[in-house]
Amino acid sequence: MNYNIFKFVQCLLLVLTLNLSLVSCSTYHGIKLSRLSINSKTRNGLIINRYPDYGDGHPDGCIIMAEMNVRLNMNRGGTIISGFVTDVYSGDTLRNASILLEDGTGNTSTLTTDWNGRFLYNSATRIQSINIGSVAYRQFLARF
Repeated sequence: MNYNIFKFVQCLLLVLTLNLSLVSCSTYHGIKLSRLSINSKTRNGLIINRYPDYGDGHPDGCIIMAEMNVRLNMNRGGTIISGFVTDVYSGDTLRNASILLEDGTGNTSTLTTDWNGRFLYNSATRIQSINIGSVAYRQFLARF
């Protein structure tokens, strides 16, 4: 009989653990998502998607990977862009983050952040979108 109680408690703990993990994937209280600022103004509304989508039907999904903070500076014509990429929680710089830029003609350019988490790019035409990713971080796409 003690064996049956032990198995029952073991199954109950398993069910509780699974339920808690599902609940935590659908709550966003206290979790910092990736942030985007352009010329010192918060522009999170320009982020149109975060990858991967963890499948809960919400674009922000379940937070499993780390999030990043991206600060951009653009000239008025949108042809010169510089940026600084850091971890959203610790503020540590993200070295070698991958940056994919698309201009108004559909041309894409790929670059990476330097040792200090910075990048700079000059384009002949206005930059339309930026896709940023780094190992162990959720990437995101923003359109301007």
